[in-house]
Amino acid sequence: MLAPGIESLIAPIWGIRDPAKRIVMALACYLDEARTDKESPYLTMAGYIAPYVDWLPFEAGATMVFEDPQYRVHVLHGYDLEGTKKDFKGWDRSKKEAFVQALQDHLKPTGAVGIAYSVAKSEFVARKKQHGLMPSESPYGYCFRQIVKAICDDPVMRWNFDTIPNADISFILEDGSKNKAIIPLTYPL
Repeated sequence: MLAPGIESLIAPIWGIRDPAKRIVMALACYLDEARTDKESPYLTMAGYIAPYVDWLPFEAGATMVFEDPQYRVHVLHGYDLEGTKKDFKGWDRSKKEAFVQALQDHLKPTGAVGIAYSVAKSEFVARKKQHGLMPSESPYGYCFRQIVKAICDDPVMRWNFDTIPNADISFILEDGSKNKAIIPLTYPL
């Protein structure tokens, strides 16, 4: 979830008084990587993208679900939920399903679109050596780059970029991501 006060960072770039600088839609894109352990042959990065103004009510609703006395979840990672670990220790299948459904009930009105990309780690390393391209890119960076490409190649997004003066895309990366340092190697921040 976005840190409190993030609006103060975003609002100045909205250029509300100058139509040439006005951003028609700010999007919130939340991504998380899964199965980052060395034993896993795959890496998946997935999340949702939605208009920022529609995302705010979801964050409020999700916070209520996380803080609900029957759940009390601090951090949601699919791997922990699936494996009944950490905050999900002792949960049976019906409690997990109820928790996910409660989140989905708050997500549905946002019109959020799911986005995901997976890579076979060994194949990624082999093709990188074979072609000699992007020598410093990790599987994380590659998945992130493919997600950015998918967003930018989307016909609706492409239309926005092509027709709205000064249209741009930005990502705000959470401070807690252990892979945040990788992104500037490919995408200047």
